[in-house]
Amino acid sequence: STLKQQPDPAAPNGGSYVVPVFPTQDQQMTVVFSMPENATFLLRRQPGLTTATVQVDVLGCGGSYNTSLTSDRAIDPAALCRPAK
Repeated sequence: STLKQQPDPAAPNGGSYVVPVFPTQDQQMTVVFSMPENATFLLRRQPGLTTATVQVDVLGCGGSYNTSLTSDRAIDPAALCRPAK
C-alpha cells in the first residue's frame, strides 16, 4: 500500500486504511495484493464518508473495473480478464 495500515488489527478499524481527504482535496491510495484464482473480494465503504472513485486492475490481463464507491462492492477479478461480448 502507499499508505500505512491501521496499527491494531483487534480495533474496530484494525486492518483498514485511513485516507484523509478534506474539502477541495484529492488523495490517491494504491494497494497491491495477491489472492487465489477465481476468488471474489469485497471492497467495503464506511457509511457517511465521501464517495470514492475506485479502479481495480488485474495484472496480466489488461482488464479494469472503474466505479464510484457509494456502497460495498463485490468484485470478481477473473471477470475483468474475460473478453467483452
